[in-house]
Amino acid sequence: MPTENQESQVNITAIRPLKREGWFSVLAAGRCLVRLHQRRIEELGLAVGTAWTGELAARATRMAQRDDLYRQAIARINRRNLSRAEMRAFLLDRGADESLAEGIVNDLEKSGAIDDRALAEAVVHDATRRRPAGSNLLRIKLQRRGIDPDALDPALEAGVANESEAARQLMDQFLGAELARLDTAKRGVGDQAARARAGVLRRLAGLLARRGFEPDTIESLLEEAADRLAT
Repeated sequence: MPTENQESQVNITAIRPLKREGWFSVLAAGRCLVRLHQRRIEELGLAVGTAWTGELAARATRMAQRDDLYRQAIARINRRNLSRAEMRAFLLDRGADESLAEGIVNDLEKSGAIDDRALAEAVVHDATRRRPAGSNLLRIKLQRRGIDPDALDPALEAGVANESEAARQLMDQFLGAELARLDTAKRGVGDQAARARAGVLRRLAGLLARRGFEPDTIESLLEEAADRLAT
């Protein structure tokens, strides 16, 4: 006579292929227990007649969740590169626990799908592609992306090899456009000329500050710009 455990035991009755290549649905009496990739089925030793125990169900469900999250992670990276921190937050937001998220992130990093150093270099390049930027601005941009500290400093050093020179380059770009707009009268003497020069210097100071340059650097360049505007 069957025991109570035998009566409640569920056995796998079918393993059917899904439309997605390599994936299968594991069923018991027509009910889907889990969807797994073929390698997972082989890893778990699943076959028709295998007893679907609580331990086996937990392992299979964990594997299915991990594979689905990994697939979502790859799809996300294909749209936009992410840092380790960004990917971890992405996975946690989609139901992964801390351990699962960390494991997936580590695997993505090992495969090269996540690379904080390469991402840091790309962020710095994008930020300085059109106009020079100081280390303050670049650091903020890198920190917003959650870049690993070990990757952050080398990217800053490469992106701003000479901060004073970068600031001067930005000043030259700015003054070139401003001086072209100022007529001779406004660059000469008198109240009108003084107001015009003061306006240019205020805008230059604001630009240099927004682009992340240090106050001492800005002060020095404003003195230089004032002399150039007066000539």
